[in-house]
Parts: sequence; C-alpha cells; structure tokens
Amino acid sequence: MLRSLPLCALFWVIVAVGMFFEGYTSYSSVGLYTAFVGIVLYLVAFSIGMSSTPWTVNTEIYPVHVIGSAVSLSTFTNWFSNFLVATFFPLLLDSGNLGGVLAFVILALMAVFAWIFIYNLLPETANKEIL
Repeated sequence: MLRSLPLCALFWVIVAVGMFFEGYTSYSSVGLYTAFVGIVLYLVAFSIGMSSTPWTVNTEIYPVHVIGSAVSLSTFTNWFSNFLVATFFPLLLDSGNLGGVLAFVILALMAVFAWIFIYNLLPETANKEIL
C-alpha cells in the first residue's frame, strides 16, 4: 500500500492536469489524452496495492474474537465512503471545468493522507501470530 498510494496520488494529479488542459486551454485533445492515460495508470497503481491489500490487512489486525464485528464495521465504512464519493463526485464534475480539476486534486490529497495514516498508524502484521 505504501508503494501504491504515491503512484495513485501522482496519477490523479496527472488526470487533474488533463482536466485543466481540456477545460481552460486550446489543447483540449491533449488534455483528454492526458486524463485518459492518468486514469489508466491509476488503475494499474491501484491494482498493485490498494485493491485487495486493505481487505487482507483488515482481517489480520484484530483479535480473533472481534474479527467478524470489526470487518463488518470496516465494510460498512467502505460502502458509506463509496456512497459519499458517488454522491458528490458528479456534483463536482457538473460544477464547471474547474470542478473536474478540483475533484481529482481532492482524490490525490486523500491518497496522500491515506499514505500518512498507513505509514504512521497501521500496525505491521508480518511474522505476527493472530491471537
């Protein structure tokens, strides 16, 4: 996850730059291609570490007697976060050309905050016994 998140943030910034070019310059086709390439690269970076690793770590960091409840709560949190993104992302995109840039800059910042959180607060689970 620590390797994947910086790449995700970088590629969201590339998408934001592409959205900026598409909306504010005469190089709209360059902006569209830049945004497309950024999204494809983001998907590659996401699949390397952030797609399945959090679900694996999630089952390893809790004691056995609370795994069911903890995983249920984290799944709810994931789906609620997905709901918030699905609700507000289209609103940002429809708010004008700068809205698309802002949406992807926010996603890049969230990736940076996630990296800081994981680096500082996520416990290491390698070579540790589940209790």
